[in-house]
Amino acid sequence: MIDVSKILNINYKTVESIKRRYKVDVNKVSQSKANYHFLEIIDNDIKAYILGFFIADGCIGKEGRFSFNISKEDEYILHKIKDCFIANSVVYKNNQNGVKFRKEQAIYRFTSRPLLSILEKKYNIHPRKTYNSSFQFPFKTIPTKYHGSFIRGLWDGDGCYESYKSIFNPSCCINSKLFAEQIGNIIKNNTGLDYKIYEHQGKTCKYYVLRLHANRINKLEKIRKLYNFLYSEDTISLKRKKDKVIRYLEYRANLAVNKAKQCKA
Repeated sequence: MIDVSKILNINYKTVESIKRRYKVDVNKVSQSKANYHFLEIIDNDIKAYILGFFIADGCIGKEGRFSFNISKEDEYILHKIKDCFIANSVVYKNNQNGVKFRKEQAIYRFTSRPLLSILEKKYNIHPRKTYNSSFQFPFKTIPTKYHGSFIRGLWDGDGCYESYKSIFNPSCCINSKLFAEQIGNIIKNNTGLDYKIYEHQGKTCKYYVLRLHANRINKLEKIRKLYNFLYSEDTISLKRKKDKVIRYLEYRANLAVNKAKQCKA
């Protein structure tokens, strides 16, 4: 769908208001170039990743209105996502119409009732998904081979790697305690990393922080397994987060080399 707001240099909210007033059905626009059934079958890395990213960072409104708002430096991820759904749509920035924001963001919006139907029926993902405290891992629809890809997307959306020299603490915010436990168990079974879940009360609902940990003796080996689990099929990811894992592994490897040299001396 052509981004009218960018062409006319007007605020996107004005365009949305006009669409609602005159009942413009965006689902009938450029259908030949739209692939709204992209996530119907998860059979590769990028599909599993986008589904995980969707759950973490995507906003789903009524009538199939989808929105992604992320940091400007991660804009390239939205371009990859849009190319999977609607190749001729546009990713824009929140300050492009002269309005100043405290933090620059890249934004991608589109509307698709077919995609909403797929997410609801196959994955139990509904509008206002933040409040779905009973959400579970979609084991039946995501092959085991792509569990790491799905979790990588989830972590890129709502996770972080607290990293400084020998400190490395991965964590992720999740709205469902059961879902957090399932993610924790999948990671533990594939890497040996243990996990803890911490409950927090947000402004409108509870959320849970899944935090991974390991003892110092075998932590390096388990973080290396985590890297392989998340990135072995990597065709799409946030470079800045992936680089944090790589820097930690390189730092620990260099420490081991220097220690070995000192012992020989």
